[in-house]
Amino acid sequence: MIKKVKPLKLVIFVFLSLISIIFFIYLLFSTVINKNDLPFWPILIFIIVLLLFSLIPFFLSLTYIIEDLNKTVQFDVKNQILVVKKKNEIINIKRKEIIAAYQVMTEKNTGVRIYFPWYKYAIIITNKRKRIFVTNLICNPEEILSFFNINYKTIYWNIPLISRLIGSEFLIKKESSDK
Repeated sequence: MIKKVKPLKLVIFVFLSLISIIFFIYLLFSTVINKNDLPFWPILIFIIVLLLFSLIPFFLSLTYIIEDLNKTVQFDVKNQILVVKKKNEIINIKRKEIIAAYQVMTEKNTGVRIYFPWYKYAIIITNKRKRIFVTNLICNPEEILSFFNINYKTIYWNIPLISRLIGSEFLIKKESSDK
């Protein structure tokens, strides 16, 4: 079973991100053009605050797209191997090679008003200290983690940014000094 970036999900991520940015640019220009008719500064501050809130999903979508655009994930059920292909690199992952696995997502019952449940990803760290990131643009992170039937740690963040620091405790001394 081969999984690639889901075109519909990719279009939705891009469309929702761009539509909010275009809407706020339109608001900004209409405010600047009609600044004699409307109170300029309160509307400008309102637009800037709304733009900041819309930049979060735009940035998340952009980072998820960059991470998974040319990536394919293949489940080899017979041999229990996960094959991840990105550009010219092919990574074969067996269950015994995994030293840590994480799922990063937002918590459902948080009191925060900004909530991004559609952004989540999985991280697999191999014994060769290789980190593999798979976002939900390709497949649900639970699919990958349940494929190996391993224990994994779920990390809840309000904004699930792709973090290259997760699992850094598994780096050896030379790698951590290089970082």
